[in-house]
Amino acid sequence: MPAVQGWNLGDAGRFELLGQDHQRRHHDQSGRSWCVLHWIKVDAVAGANSFTIDQDITSLNFGTYFAKASGSALWTSSCTKVNSALITQDGYPTDGDVTVSFNASSAGTYIIGIKYDSGSVKGVAPPTGSGIAHYTFSVNGTGTQGLDLKPKP
Repeated sequence: MPAVQGWNLGDAGRFELLGQDHQRRHHDQSGRSWCVLHWIKVDAVAGANSFTIDQDITSLNFGTYFAKASGSALWTSSCTKVNSALITQDGYPTDGDVTVSFNASSAGTYIIGIKYDSGSVKGVAPPTGSGIAHYTFSVNGTGTQGLDLKPKP
């Protein structure tokens, strides 16, 4: 997939904010929906693999998870999309975890791209206090990363 070509594998675990037209933007003045794209580098064995991206909310008085959006995918390190990958979010809306399962033809590095729909948190009252909802994401319990959702100024 072209979105992965030229991507540095050292950038794994980063988040991108994308507008509906998939151009990177820092703010949205048009009212279009947004998604958060989470890139994750994983090492797979030859054969069956399963990776769980654990989405947790660490803010008090807030419990709205990001929903997985269509377009989430898995690629090989050479940017070939793995069409047979199964990407599910079975516990939503009470749990934000996403599971990626696939059979790898060979051991190696794979890239998971999970799209989260910002519409799933739109209009939800922010947590009391700072108003900032803090999310953490980890893969199979390792490599925790954070993302803050702040109310509009």
